Order: sequence, then structure tokens, then C-alpha cells
Amino acid sequence: MLFNAEDRILQHKERRTTHVPIEVDSGDEGEATRLIYILFDRSTSMVHNCSPRGINAVMETAIAVTMIRSDMGKEKARYYFRAFSDGMDPKAQDSPFTASTLEEKEKLVQRVFEINFNGDATRVVDALKVAVDDIERIIESGELGPNVKPGIGLFTDGRCTVFGNIASRIKRLGIEVDTVLIGAEAEKNPDLIALSTTVSLVDPNLFRNSVVH
Repeated sequence: MLFNAEDRILQHKERRTTHVPIEVDSGDEGEATRLIYILFDRSTSMVHNCSPRGINAVMETAIAVTMIRSDMGKEKARYYFRAFSDGMDPKAQDSPFTASTLEEKEKLVQRVFEINFNGDATRVVDALKVAVDDIERIIESGELGPNVKPGIGLFTDGRCTVFGNIASRIKRLGIEVDTVLIGAEAEKNPDLIALSTTVSLVDPNLFRNSVVH
């Protein structure tokens, strides 16, 4: 009996762990209180508009948790948090989730891990307006003392047009905006990039081959 030789491709799957370095501030606390306001995108696009499914949500969660934990033990670091999509969580009329003690910051980390990505839209401008309103109120109240250093950590895969009044208020209040744009088309967001103090473009596909084969 004769057999015909033929080439076949065998699929081999291998899971690897890849360390992705993220730069964090390691400087002294100083005298001023750092107000760190996190806006976290919970829209369904974070799950569906990527391959493999959900990788953008995984990256967003990992980076947000790293940001929070980098300041875990710093007494003068105060966190404020809202998730956003077509609405806000907590709702815009309610106070944001706050964390100042080590225990509260750990609860914030758990809150991030438990976020459900079920929002129908990505209303970045609305989220920024709510955050700026909150920051202005907090600074004017004096609850954090003098010389507050306000900052917004914005995580999103959405595109938006930032109107001039929001940008001017951010500048007037001295708010630094550290934006993390996630996804293959993250760089196609000129208004947010121009508004931001720092911008991180995160495309999970760049790490795909080193994570799963």
C-alpha cells in the first residue's frame, strides 16, 4: 500500500506572561495634597471593538489599578472616581467615590475589578465636565487644604470633540490631564491629545504575540 506525503499545519497554543513596564511617579509627596480624579470608560466598545474580545477592558483595568496602587501609601494622595459611558457611576448628581486611606484605596481597586462594561455610548466630554465641576467644588471648599495639585486620569477608547469652555476651565484650575487612549485607533483623537498634559497610546495588539501563541 502506498501513501502520499502531504504537509499539514499543526496548531500549538502556549500561554506566556509578559511584563509591561509602566512609569509611575516615585518623587517626594511634598506639602500639597494631590487630587487624583479617575474617569474610567465602561462602554461595551471596550469589550466588543477589539480582538481577542475584551482585551481593551483588561488593559484599561490593569493600568488603572497600577495607577491607584502606585500611590497607595501616600497620605497626601486623594482619589476620586467615576466610571462613565452613556451615564456616570456614581451618578452626576451624587458625589464621586472617594479614597484617602489605605483601606479606602484598596476598596477602590476592588471596585475597578468589579466594573461591568455595559454602557451603550462613550460620552467623554460629559464625563470631563462632571469631573471639572467636582474638582472646582473640592478646591473651593478648602477640604484638602491650600495648594491642591489637581489631576484627571482619563481612560477611554472613544473619540470626542472637546469644546473650548471645558478646555479653558481645565487650564484655569491648573488641572493636569493624563490620558490613556486604548485601542488600535487610539491616536485618532486630536482634541483629547491636545487637551492632555500626558498621553499614553495603548494598543493591546502590540503585546498579543507575546501573551498567547
